[in-house]
Amino acid sequence: YDPARTLPAIASHVGCRLGTLRYNVPDWAIEKIAERGGVCGVILCEHYVRDHVLPKPKTRDESLALIARHLDRMRSVAGLGVCALGSDHDG
Repeated sequence: YDPARTLPAIASHVGCRLGTLRYNVPDWAIEKIAERGGVCGVILCEHYVRDHVLPKPKTRDESLALIARHLDRMRSVAGLGVCALGSDHDG
């Protein structure tokens, strides 16, 4: 639909692939999204941000640290402009 590759790419409700969860995006995909001026919206879901490797958070601060880990990874891979954060209407 976009052979000239001019439209921004958006991956919403995702995390970085830190472990084995195929739902989360690998570094190469984050780079490609950033190249097209797009964003990756970090999901606020404990299951996805743990990515089968990180411990389950027990406090609000631990939950925020998990989210920050994904944002930091995206920033280190492709810069701050690729990072987005949000919640669904029920979040």
